[in-house]
Amino acid sequence: MASLRTDYLSLDGGRRSLNALSLVAFVSCAVSIACSIYTSSAVATLAPAKPSALYSEDRGRHGRDWEEEFRYMYRPSGEAAPPSKFALPLITPMQNQKQRGSCWVFSIAGVLEHSYRKFAVDNGWFDPDEYLRLSEQGIGAAIVCKTGDGDSAYTGNSTEGGEPEYISDTVALPWSVCPYNPKHSINDTVCADEKLLEASPLSLRVASLHTYYELSEMKEALVKHGRAMGFSFAFFNRAYRLPCTGEMHPLLGRCDPDKAQCVPCPLEPNFENVECCMSRTGSSMHGEFYGGRTPDSDYSQEGGHAVLLVGYNDNYVSPTGMVGGLIVKNSWKDGVGAGSHTIDYLMQRHSPIAERKVCPNVHLPDSWYPCGSLHECSSEKVRISAKAMHKVLRLECNNGFGFAGEGKEKICDDGDEYFFKNVTKFGGGLSVSCFIAARDGADLCLPPMWYEDLTLLFSPCGFYFFPYESFRSIAATQDTPWATDLDVHWDLGSFANAPRHYRRHGKDYSLLEKDTLRQRRDDFAGPFPRLVRPL
Repeated sequence: MASLRTDYLSLDGGRRSLNALSLVAFVSCAVSIACSIYTSSAVATLAPAKPSALYSEDRGRHGRDWEEEFRYMYRPSGEAAPPSKFALPLITPMQNQKQRGSCWVFSIAGVLEHSYRKFAVDNGWFDPDEYLRLSEQGIGAAIVCKTGDGDSAYTGNSTEGGEPEYISDTVALPWSVCPYNPKHSINDTVCADEKLLEASPLSLRVASLHTYYELSEMKEALVKHGRAMGFSFAFFNRAYRLPCTGEMHPLLGRCDPDKAQCVPCPLEPNFENVECCMSRTGSSMHGEFYGGRTPDSDYSQEGGHAVLLVGYNDNYVSPTGMVGGLIVKNSWKDGVGAGSHTIDYLMQRHSPIAERKVCPNVHLPDSWYPCGSLHECSSEKVRISAKAMHKVLRLECNNGFGFAGEGKEKICDDGDEYFFKNVTKFGGGLSVSCFIAARDGADLCLPPMWYEDLTLLFSPCGFYFFPYESFRSIAATQDTPWATDLDVHWDLGSFANAPRHYRRHGKDYSLLEKDTLRQRRDDFAGPFPRLVRPL
C-alpha cells in the first residue's frame, strides 16, 4: 500500500526568509527532580503546509521538484522496507538540563550538534570521535517565542501561548561563548557577551523542514536521510497500587484505610484480603518511557517532553515486556529515580555485563549482585565475581527521600550496610525484596513495592527506549507524538579545519578549537570486558 508522507515545508526560495525558520514541537518538557517529574505545559505547534506550498514552482536550489516529492510520498510496493533496527552514528554525548524545563533547547542542540559533526567528518575536518559542543544557553537566548502582540518571550519552564520558535542563522554558538545556566532564573534566555557573540564563526541555514506523525515514516526518514530528529510527545507517570496495611506505614506514611483516598486493589490472590490500596508513582530506572494503561498500573499525563530521535529497534524487548521501540537521546542525568542505557545496548550489540561497564546505572536493582548468606556475601569469591560482572555488592541505607520511614517504624538507619538477597513477585506489578544486614546477617524483607523504587532506599548514559506500544497508546488517547526533521546546511566558514580560504573575516576560530572535544567509546570483544585475571 502506498505510504502518504506528512507535512513538508520548503524554506528555500522567495517564499520565506531563511533567517527565521518556524520550528515545530521542541516545546513543553519535563524536568527530573529526585524521584518526581515536574513538567511544563504543552504549547505551540506548526500548522501543516498548504498544498500549494508542497508543489510551489519557486523551490530554490535545495527544494524538491514535483516528481521527487511524488516519489517520496508514494513508495512503490516493491521497494525494500527499512531494516528491523537502525541507529545513527556520530551522536554527541548526553547533556543534563538539570532543574530547568529546557528539554526543547537540548533537543535542538542535539540536532545541530549531530548535523555539524556529520558534515565535518564527511569532509575530513573532524576525526570520527571529535565533536563540537554547542551552547544550549545560546540557543535559548536566540530563539524567541512571540505572542500576537510581539512582546512575550520564553520564561521559566513554560512556553505557553507562543507562536512557533525561530531558529536564526546565528542560533548555534560554541558552548564556552555562553555556558548553560543550570537553575531557573530571570537569566534563562540571556547570553550577554556581545563581543563573543559577534566573534563566533558559526552560521547555518535550514533548507527544509519535515514533520512526521507515523512511526513507519519516522523510521524511513532516519534511514534515508541519516539525520537526528527532534521528537516530542505527551509525558506520562506510571503509578502502582500499594496495599494500605500496617506494614506499609513506612513507605506510605500513616496509611489509615479509614481516612486514606483508597483506590481499587488489583484482582490478584495476594490482594484478596486487602480492603484499601494507595496509588504511588513508580520510578523508571531502565530508561523506558511509559504511556497508556496496563492491568497492574495506572498512567497520568504530566505534560510534554522533547528529546532527540536517533534510532529504533523492532526486536528489543523492554523490561515491561513491550516489543520494539524508538531510541532517543534524553537530557536527564542518571541517578536515583532515573536510569538510562547506551545506544549499543538498545541496539543489542553488546551484553548486559558490558553495558554495566560503560553505563553502570548502579542505582538499578538489576545491577546489584545477589548472595544467599552473610558468609557467602563476605567471601572473596563473591567479591571477585561481583567485580567481574560489574555489579554492586554492598548497599547502604539512604533515607534522604524519607522512604525508609521514621521512628520505630523505620526500615533501616542511614549508613547501615546490606547485601542484596533476592526478589519475589507479589502481584499487581509489585515485588517483595529481601536483604542481609552486613553487621549481623539478619534478614530484612521489605513490604510489597515497585521493584525499581528500591533505588530510593539503597544507594550504591543518556539514551532511553520509547516503546512502539507507548507511542500508539499516547497517539490514541492524547496528542500524537511527532518528529521534526531539519535539513541543516552549514556555512563552510563554520569549520576551523576547513581550507583557510573559507574562513570568515573577523571571526575567532579559537572559540571552535576550545569547544571541540573527543568522545570516549568502549568496544568489547566478549562478555567480560577488561578482565585481566581468571576467577
